[in-house]
Order: sequence, then C-alpha cells, then structure tokens
Amino acid sequence: IYKLTPGDIVNETGIFSGLTAGSYMIEVTDINNCGPVTTENLILNEPEIITIDSIKFADESAGNTNDGSITIFASGGTVPLSYILNPGSTQNQTGEFTGLQSGTYSVDISDANSCGPVTTGDIFIGSLDIDELELTMIASIYPNPTHGLLHVVIKGKMNKAVRLEIINMNGKLIYQEELITNFKDAIIKEIDISDQPKGIYLLNISGKKAFQSIKIILK
Repeated sequence: IYKLTPGDIVNETGIFSGLTAGSYMIEVTDINNCGPVTTENLILNEPEIITIDSIKFADESAGNTNDGSITIFASGGTVPLSYILNPGSTQNQTGEFTGLQSGTYSVDISDANSCGPVTTGDIFIGSLDIDELELTMIASIYPNPTHGLLHVVIKGKMNKAVRLEIINMNGKLIYQEELITNFKDAIIKEIDISDQPKGIYLLNISGKKAFQSIKIILK
C-alpha cells in the first residue's frame, strides 16, 4: 500500500499523477501491515511561466514584395517552445517568420507540455510605399505576462502625440504619459508597474485617428 503525503492519497500502484509543484513523501506498507517505509522528500519543480522577451519585425521593402518578417524571443516553460503565427497557423520552434506580406499578425507560444499559449497581441507589418498607412499606429508589449517591467513597442507613421494610459480592473488610472515623435522608427518605451498588485491591467494607446488597447497580466 502506497500513501502520498501531504494529501494522504492511498493506492496500490505507487503511481500519483496530477500533482502540483512542492515537496512530497511516500509511505509503503505491505499486506501484513509491515512498515511503513518512508522515502526522503521528493521535490517536484514547476517550470517558469512562458515570457515573451523581445519582438522584432520588419516591413515589406515595397508593395507586394512579401519580404516582411517577425522574430519572437521567448523563455520559460518546458523546452522546446512552439511558436504559431496567425493568421495561417504557421508553426515552428525558432520564433522566426519570414516572407510575410503587409497585414496584422500575432504569435502564440506554447511549451512541450502544451502549457500556454502566451500571445504577442497584434503585430503590424506594413509596406514602405503604402500612403494609406500615414495615420496607422500599431503597438505591442513584452514580456507579457510580466513581473512588473514592460517594454511597449509602438510603430506607425504619425507626426502627432501618442498617449499611454494603464488602468486597473477597477477603472483606476495608474500610469499615464504622452510621447511626441515623428515615428521614423519604432518607439520602445519601458514602463515599471512592479509596485502594483498582481492582476489584469489594460494599456490604452491613443493618437490621432488611432487607438489600441492591450491586456497586461502582472504576475
């Protein structure tokens, strides 16, 4: 007879599944009630959560050239990590996607135990000769989930101010800032919300004729 503690789970196989991370012991007793013999502490570790460490992307060099790219770097979980590009459900284990046409994409990351997915949110691949993108603004954040430090990547072609606001689930504003830029290159803004309680937050990014809201998970 096998008994797992904590939990006092008893069976005759010695197989215990569905366990969370922690310290366990197993007592073994025979049919004549001889024993128990007890194991030393058995430590079950839990892998780190999957975290998006960085996002890199490049526009098409011209219209309809299909040479845009997205590269995602992630860590945590149980390797290997799998990256799925949407739309299209293109999957690989490198996080690098090339030959992309202009459009809006996202990447889902899961680990070898199917934990996840963690998603990047929208990533916009543009075309350098499309005039219609003059008022386009696309933002993404990493890592997400985060332990407090966020990198906000804002990309577009606007010559106006961009306003950043973070609100909690009670609707309270916990962060705001206004950025002035000509958007010749992507902006990467670092924000620290580690002083806030763990939970769900919304990052609102607004500019002239442009708005985007991204969910933040603070661990």
